[in-house]
Amino acid sequence: MIGDEDRAAGPVAGPVAGGAGDPFGTWLLTQAARKDWIGDLARAAKADRAFPRDGDPDAVRSHLGEKQAESDMIEAIDDAESIWLRL
Repeated sequence: MIGDEDRAAGPVAGPVAGGAGDPFGTWLLTQAARKDWIGDLARAAKADRAFPRDGDPDAVRSHLGEKQAESDMIEAIDDAESIWLRL
């Protein structure tokens, strides 16, 4: 997960694109180039035709729960949501 030093300095693990106006699901898909759990989650989301692109973080959590995703992926949503909310 993102370390405390990364949170203090901002999202240094990779690109952050999208902006506060984008739905969470749409923003998450733009994060595939990241070299962290958020990037892993974004790459998995891109491969999932049913991914809720217009969804909020709760919709994404629900979708991953239905897919029985690993707990690390669910935790990555929390980190991603924190970054998305700061935009």
